[in-house]
Amino acid sequence: MIEGLKDNNLDWLFFGRTHIWPLKDSKNSRVLTYFKIIGQIIRSFFLRKKKSKKYHGGLLFIDNSRHYDQAKVISEQLDNLLYHNNTKQDLPFGKRVNLTKNIYFNYKYLIKYFPKFFKEELSKDSKIFKSNLSLSIYGILLYENYLRFFKDNKISYVVIFTDHTYKNRALMYAAKKCKVKTVYIPHASVSQKFPPLETDIAFMEGRDMKMKYMGINKKFNLPLRTELIYSGNIKINSRRLARLGIYPEKIIGIAFNKLDSINKVEQFVDEILSNNIFREYRIRLRPHPGVDYKLKGPSDRVSLSENRYQSSIDFIESIEFLLSGDSNIILEAILLKTPSYILPFSNSFQDNYSFIKNGLCPFIGTIGMLAKYNKELQFEYNDDVIQEYDYSWNTGIDSVNLIAKTLNE
Repeated sequence: MIEGLKDNNLDWLFFGRTHIWPLKDSKNSRVLTYFKIIGQIIRSFFLRKKKSKKYHGGLLFIDNSRHYDQAKVISEQLDNLLYHNNTKQDLPFGKRVNLTKNIYFNYKYLIKYFPKFFKEELSKDSKIFKSNLSLSIYGILLYENYLRFFKDNKISYVVIFTDHTYKNRALMYAAKKCKVKTVYIPHASVSQKFPPLETDIAFMEGRDMKMKYMGINKKFNLPLRTELIYSGNIKINSRRLARLGIYPEKIIGIAFNKLDSINKVEQFVDEILSNNIFREYRIRLRPHPGVDYKLKGPSDRVSLSENRYQSSIDFIESIEFLLSGDSNIILEAILLKTPSYILPFSNSFQDNYSFIKNGLCPFIGTIGMLAKYNKELQFEYNDDVIQEYDYSWNTGIDSVNLIAKTLNE
């Protein structure tokens, strides 16, 4: 199938969809999908490959706004920088390239996979192939497309900012096939649900992240061949502020992601708005980039922070304290010295990042508990715990310079 996939199973390419999030079945007809793919293959033989320059340098793969925030921080110090960007924002440094420019031309390379497709139709070994045929084939197409890019250009390294989505994993496997150095700079904290490390180099924000990945590789019985380098949180390290407790406005930030129940979030918002203790506060909602959310109606006390217009750091710096479900934004807020509290927004709270278990922040189950913390209790920052998550906390390490020096070697 694709070189490097564990047990030669396509589910390994789509790790996020098959191991982390609930797998949803596609409603598209499988027969119709095959006809469409065959049509695209025939069409590809009549297409002319689009001309492009020969590129030389290191490549950053930016898949969303959070990846962009990471890439922007390190871009100035990287030599011969190239970047593929699935957002509309341009980096201030480097040259933007389009890795999928010739993707329709590369449909012809799917022909060799048809014996595997037919075998999968009979065996049903792959969950993703069974549930979403068109996406499965597109993932393979991306891999073949990336192979052509690496063979046509001189790329010294590839940086990915997430390791469990198929676009990033297809790029990683294609780079490894072409002997291009692969580098992983995590854009967020990790949980035990993540895939094992397979890149050549991985920058670890702290000991917590390192120990989790070592456990993950052991769980999947894969040897850890990745070089691990402590870097701290590069995005936070470059903008860490001394919060003085003086704010222009009293604003409560509420963040939620795909695992959270929107109904529970809105219910908690209503409880805050109707509680006299918080009558002087406004609320700023922050949905995860993967959540499509719109305010129910106009309100002078509730506003929306969207990742398209405001970075997570800018959002955190605009609020007095943060309420969130089980999300990495909790860690980001604490690293920026913003008091943060975890709430049970999801229907099955699991403490995936071990924030509560490790004592990083309190768990707030009711509006009454929140009121007590806000009125009587002082939020405490535990330096030893925080440094487990961010190696650069109180150490003086320059995360950006460390990463840039490693990549430029």
